[in-house]
Amino acid sequence: MLAFFNSKAQAIDYSPNGTTGLTLVYNGAVDDTFYTVSLPWTVSFLGSTYGTVYVGSNGYVTFSSGSSNYSGFSASNPSGPHISIYPGDRMLTKLYYAQLNAGTAEAKFVIRVEGYDYPNSTSITHVYEVHFYSGQSYYDIYFIDAPSSGNQNGGTTAISNGSAYVLNFSSTESTGIRINSGATESTGISGGGSYISNITANLGRTTALANGNEIYIDQVGSNNITTITQTGNYNKITGTTQQTATIAGDSNTTTIRQNSGTGKNLIDLNVTGTGSNTLNLNQGYLTDGTLSGNQLGGNYLKMDVQGNNNTVTTQQNRDVGTVGNYMEHSIIGNFNSITSTQSGDNKLLFNSISGNYNTVNTTQSGTGAQHFIDLTLTGPGNTATVNQSGNTQNKATIVINNIGGPAGVNLTQTGGQTYNITTNCVTLGGCGTTTVNQGQ
Repeated sequence: MLAFFNSKAQAIDYSPNGTTGLTLVYNGAVDDTFYTVSLPWTVSFLGSTYGTVYVGSNGYVTFSSGSSNYSGFSASNPSGPHISIYPGDRMLTKLYYAQLNAGTAEAKFVIRVEGYDYPNSTSITHVYEVHFYSGQSYYDIYFIDAPSSGNQNGGTTAISNGSAYVLNFSSTESTGIRINSGATESTGISGGGSYISNITANLGRTTALANGNEIYIDQVGSNNITTITQTGNYNKITGTTQQTATIAGDSNTTTIRQNSGTGKNLIDLNVTGTGSNTLNLNQGYLTDGTLSGNQLGGNYLKMDVQGNNNTVTTQQNRDVGTVGNYMEHSIIGNFNSITSTQSGDNKLLFNSISGNYNTVNTTQSGTGAQHFIDLTLTGPGNTATVNQSGNTQNKATIVINNIGGPAGVNLTQTGGQTYNITTNCVTLGGCGTTTVNQGQ
């Protein structure tokens, strides 16, 4: 089963699949109908799992049942959980889909829809693709050709749980969005652009994978102590064939330090097991753990951890230049401690924490600032302390999904300050304390 959690994924370039490798399921001009599409794996969408999706001819995808509705659109029309992409009175002319890269870490299921406006407005066309990924906690929507007529008949480009819209998004042509199953938009996908204007962090893996020093990790077992130090340009920690490095086991201690004066550092790591692992991941640091003093930034760190009582410490530094750093954590388990530090300007941090009584401490610092953090806490008793300091743009988006027991956030910002904190609590005691401190 493929389970989608509230994780945040790295920004990727706008890259729809096109028709290559896809099966043309329908070719003609059909009105007010839907097609049942069986998926090669189950997906979780808004808390429920599905092995089938339904592609409507009127610009939407539904999950619990098919719909041919073409008007009166709302959060409850079409019924059930759904994604409204180009809702309106449309004609479907071509439907493609297929599983690509089956049996590999790059496996995905692509649905491509083409059409025009009802009944004969063949010049007002629309094309979109939805990509579901095997083993990943997100899906992508590519807006390839947006209809010039816009949304119709009360339609909203959004995700609905069947009774309310839980996420509205833009469907600008030649862009895309990456969304997790909890309906949190992860980032824009727009030709390599940045999540926030003016942020210059290199968000993708491709630059670091081009060349340089590479160490593969595929470790199985417990009670191991591993220390890795990399110096030089373009240092990488990955798995074989440039996939994710893996550590499976308990009570392992892993320390990775990367220092590249002119290039980019990359760590892409997945840790599984019962827990009690200790992880220290440092980019832009010397072998003794001190700042290198010559780091240009452009660091990329993505880590997924499953299990309980893990201690995770991640650090990224930039001493000179303008290129920022990108960091992403997805933690599933209980009683984990996650501490992350990013120094220098232009930083992006995505944290998704699912489980009970986890503790998150995050610091982003730099004189010019341009910091962004996106943090989601799901479960009871989770707490987060977030500090952003600098002179200009600081942004924090924090979501607390609490299903029992206290959970709270302490946010401190200096410099340019913007924040959005959303709490979804179903517990008698509420979400706990949320404290925001802002100053110059």
